[in-house]
Amino acid sequence: DDNFYQNSNLHVTLFGFGPLENEIYEGIQKRVQQFSERKPVKNMNIRFDCVRPGAAYIGGKTLRPIHDISNGTVVAYGDVTQNMVFCNYTNKLTKFLLRDKKIKSKLGADFRRKFPAVWCTLGYYDKKDNFKIGSSLEKIFIDYSRLRSNAFKFNFPISEIALVKSKYKNLRYSKLIQKYSL
Repeated sequence: DDNFYQNSNLHVTLFGFGPLENEIYEGIQKRVQQFSERKPVKNMNIRFDCVRPGAAYIGGKTLRPIHDISNGTVVAYGDVTQNMVFCNYTNKLTKFLLRDKKIKSKLGADFRRKFPAVWCTLGYYDKKDNFKIGSSLEKIFIDYSRLRSNAFKFNFPISEIALVKSKYKNLRYSKLIQKYSL
C-alpha cells in the first residue's frame, strides 16, 4: 500500500555500528580497506530462502523478538549454512576490526553480527507506531515465505562491500562513505 517503501538496492547487511564519532568511522573505513586488500574473496554468493516481516525486540537491548509485532520491515532471509562463505568473511572482518584498540573500545569486545542469518531489507512500512501483523497479512507471509520453487532463483553474487551511514530503516537517504571490491 502507500505506506510501504520498497528498497531498490538489493544488498546484504554485514553489521551495523550505530552512531559513532567521526574518528571511529575513519578508523573503521581504514581497517575495511586494509582487510579488502589483504583478503580477496572469489565467488561469494548469497542465497535467500524466505521472506518475512522483520521482528521488533524487547527494549532494543535483547535479541528476543516480541511475539506478533514487527518493526515494520519486510526482509529476505537466508540460512548461515547456505551462506557459509559470506558468514566466514564477516566473522574474519569482525576480528580484523577488533584488533584495532580504539575500534574495539567503542564497539566492545563482544561486537558481532547481531543475527545468525543473512538478510536484506526489502522495504518497510513507513509508520511511527509498531506494525502489528494481522491475520490477513500473516497469511500472505505464510503462503509466500518459502522461496524454494524452481521458478525463483534467489541467488546472487556479491562483488563489493560498502560502508554507508543511514538512520534506522531509512534506506532512501543512506550516505555512501566508500565501496570496496571483493
